[in-house]
Amino acid sequence: MIRNPLAETWDSLTRTPLVVDPKNYPLRGDFAVITRDGMTHQRWQHKPTRRGDARIWFYGTQPRS
Repeated sequence: MIRNPLAETWDSLTRTPLVVDPKNYPLRGDFAVITRDGMTHQRWQHKPTRRGDARIWFYGTQPRS
């Protein structure tokens, strides 16, 4: 079965969002952190395609109980 890059991205970002690999890694420099609601978070980038022509920026938070 051939999977679409968006389906692969969803699986990756919902299962192992903070695993570093060639398509998923923390940003550096001025883009490395983001502040939301007074908390600072490490910002990540995910490239859903092999060519890398699309990018998704995200940050993770601890799950609420």
